[in-house]
Amino acid sequence: MRKWSSSLPTLKKNIARCSQVVFAFDCLEEIRPLTRPEFNFKTIVKSHHEHLLKLLSTYWKQRYTVRGILVGEENSKFFHAMASERMRRNSISSLTAPDGTVCSDHTQMAELLWNSFKGRMGVSHEVNMLFDLAGLIQPVLGLEELSVPFTKEEIDTVIKELPVDRAPGPDGFNGFFLKKC
Repeated sequence: MRKWSSSLPTLKKNIARCSQVVFAFDCLEEIRPLTRPEFNFKTIVKSHHEHLLKLLSTYWKQRYTVRGILVGEENSKFFHAMASERMRRNSISSLTAPDGTVCSDHTQMAELLWNSFKGRMGVSHEVNMLFDLAGLIQPVLGLEELSVPFTKEEIDTVIKELPVDRAPGPDGFNGFFLKKC
């Protein structure tokens, strides 16, 4: 995830500057037609301005996700308040240890959470079966080769036979990617 806190003021300044440049060219265009370089520059600045606005919108959507936000509503006072509240609610500033001390250091909080988790989950102990499992289940012959590791030749054969335009799994890597890598 991108760190926004230091670049947000710069982003807002750049958006304001782009707006000023586009406004200046619009005013100039009312007086006279723009030359080809002026028109091209205005188009580039407008495109950059739209990109910066998308970045700002992404920033606020990362801070607060509401499914029903319409275009233009992300700059409302309510939206900003909810985004700030969500950020406060999702961050842990301090934890209280069982002995009453307050921990605010990240490593101390991680250790406290780990110890609490270990205490709640407990420790596993070896299970002693009081019956003969081998006598209850009859062995099936010929299953040993199911536990044999795959050979390099088998893996190479499967990758060669993969279609290049389809992804064999949910990770989205298609056959072309697997063949190249």
